[in-house]
Formats: sequence, C-alpha cells, structure tokens
Amino acid sequence: PAAIVPICSALTYALYQVMARRLRGTMGEWGATVQAALAGLVLLGPTMLVLWRPVSWEMGLVVALFAAVQTGGLASLAGAVRRADVSRLAPWHYSRLGFALLLDMVMFGRTPPLAALAGGVLIACGGLLSLRRKPTPSSPPAGRSPPAPPTRG
Repeated sequence: PAAIVPICSALTYALYQVMARRLRGTMGEWGATVQAALAGLVLLGPTMLVLWRPVSWEMGLVVALFAAVQTGGLASLAGAVRRADVSRLAPWHYSRLGFALLLDMVMFGRTPPLAALAGGVLIACGGLLSLRRKPTPSSPPAGRSPPAPPTRG
C-alpha cells in the first residue's frame, strides 16, 4: 500500500508534463501552474475532507512555505518547457534523484545504500549522455547558426 503514493506522484507529475507540453504555445507559465494547482485540488480535495487533521501554526507555515516553493518550481518548469526543446530538458529531471539522496543524508542522517548510489550514478551518466546530441541533416551542429536563406536580387 505504501508504494501507491510514489506511483501516484509519478503519474501526476507525468500528467503535468503532458499538459505543459500540450499547452506550450497557448498559455504562459502562470496559466499552466494555476491549471496544475486546480487539477491537484480536484484530485486531492475530496481525500483531504476525510484525512485532514488540524496542524499547529508552525506546521502551517511549513506547509505554506512548501506550497510557495512548489508553485515556483512548477512555474519555472512550465517556463522551461515553453522556451526550450523538451528533449534537452529531460536530463534535468534526473537531477531529482541526486537531490533526494542529498536531502535524505542532510535531513535524516541516512547514508544511501551502495546500490542506490550506483543507480544514481548510472542514471546521471545516462542523462549526461543524452545531452550530447548528434546533429541531424536538418539541424546545424551545436554552436553554429543555420545558413541564411538565399536572397533574391
């Protein structure tokens, strides 16, 4: 049962990515972020009516801080998807693994198992390799501008 939470989280994040790509040319960063927030409210709101418990004001501040950071992150992600080639952004998604391992060490004092570290290194290497894009016949090599169109005289 506990494995359902990360699976649902991954599915929700994938849904956000698909939505951000589909709305790429029609909506700004804040519009996509508001839509993601509304989707989260619709999906999680009914559950919170049953599961919500009152929290202290300190914890309320932590929740508000988390919401602000999450909103900024989603807006940044939506802006990146609008401005850059999605295939060039994909490797950055893998950096979350490194941050998760680092936060686990800092916040909980847990050293990740060797298998987790090895897996993280492999994923990071794969992400870095995917950044090395080979030019296709229709695109110029990296760092070069495409040739200017011929002028009519």
